[in-house]
Amino acid sequence: MLQSKHARAISRGAQSRTVQLASFIAIATGLAVPQARAVATYTSFDPPNSTATHPTGINTIGTIAGWFVAPSGYTGFIRAVDGTITTFDPYANGTVMVYGINASGAATGAVNTASGKTTAFVRAANGTLLLIAISHSVSAVGNGINTKGQVAGGYAGTDTFAHGFVSTAGGLGKGFQVNGTAGTTANAINDAGTVAGIWGDANQVQHGFVRSASGVITSFDPPNSISTQVFAIDNAGAITGYYSAAAGGHSYIRAANGTFTFFDVAAAGGTVSNTINSKGVTAGTYSGAHGFLRAANGKITTFDAPNSLGTNVSGINTAGVIVGSSSKADDLLHGYLRTP
Repeated sequence: MLQSKHARAISRGAQSRTVQLASFIAIATGLAVPQARAVATYTSFDPPNSTATHPTGINTIGTIAGWFVAPSGYTGFIRAVDGTITTFDPYANGTVMVYGINASGAATGAVNTASGKTTAFVRAANGTLLLIAISHSVSAVGNGINTKGQVAGGYAGTDTFAHGFVSTAGGLGKGFQVNGTAGTTANAINDAGTVAGIWGDANQVQHGFVRSASGVITSFDPPNSISTQVFAIDNAGAITGYYSAAAGGHSYIRAANGTFTFFDVAAAGGTVSNTINSKGVTAGTYSGAHGFLRAANGKITTFDAPNSLGTNVSGINTAGVIVGSSSKADDLLHGYLRTP
C-alpha cells in the first residue's frame, strides 16, 4: 500500500531496501533537557469550511502549503504571507493532498485525475498544474520538491511493488528501488537533488537511505534500530527522523558524513523529529501531543499552540517559523503558524 510521508507519527509509507551500509558511524548521543518555553506569536488559520486543516510545509518566505477536509472531500491550499488562502481541486473530485512546497511557491502532492488514477503533481505558484509521468505507475504521490522543481516521491508499479521516484522539472519521473527490494519510498529532496527515504527488507524491517543526485544509494540505520523513519533532509545533506529500538524510540540527525546525533525531550513519551531547516534546526512532536524545536546547539524548546489539546509540527523554514496543526475543544483540527 502506497502512503505519503505525512501519514507520519511513527508509521510511514511504502517500504524500501538499500545498496550499501555506511562504513563508519560516529555517534553523538545524549538526552537534551528542555529549556524554558520561549515567547512566540501564534496565528491560527483554516481554509473556508475546513473541518480538519493539515499544513504540510512552509517555504523560506513563509508561504504555507497543505490540504484540508471540506464537505466536498480533500482540497489543497496555499496560504500566502499576507494570510490570503487559495484553495484548489482541479478535477472537482475532492482528492487533492499536498505534501511539499519549494522556495518559489510550487507545491507537490497527489490527486485523482478524471480517469480515477492517483497521480503525483506539481502546482506552480501561478496555479498551473503539471502531472508527473512515471512509466509503469499505477498510483503516485509527490512528497518533496526542491528549488529546481524536481520532485521526490513514491509510486505503486504495475509489478505491484512500491518504488521511489525523482522527477525532472518538466514532469518526467524516473523510478528506482533500493537493491531491488519490493518497497522503496522517497520522502524528501534537497536543492542538490539528494533524496532521502525508506526501504523495507525481506523481514519487513524498515531502514533509511540517502540517494545522491547521480543515483548512488547508501543505506543507514542508527545503532540498535529495529525500524528507521526518515522525514526530511536539508541542503547540507543532514537527515532527520525517528527510530525504534528495543529500549524505546529516539529522534536523530544524520549528518552528510554519516555521523549520528540522538536527542529526546526529557521525560517525553516519544520524541519524533519531523522537519529540519537550512540552519540545522529541527522540529517535531513529543508525547504525541506537544511541539518542540531543537536549535543546532542542542537546546530544546517545547511549546503548544494556544488552547490546543494536541499540537503537531510539520514544517520549519530558515527563519524558524513553524507550521502545523492543533486539535481544540471544538473537535476540529486547525492550522497554526508559530513565529519566534
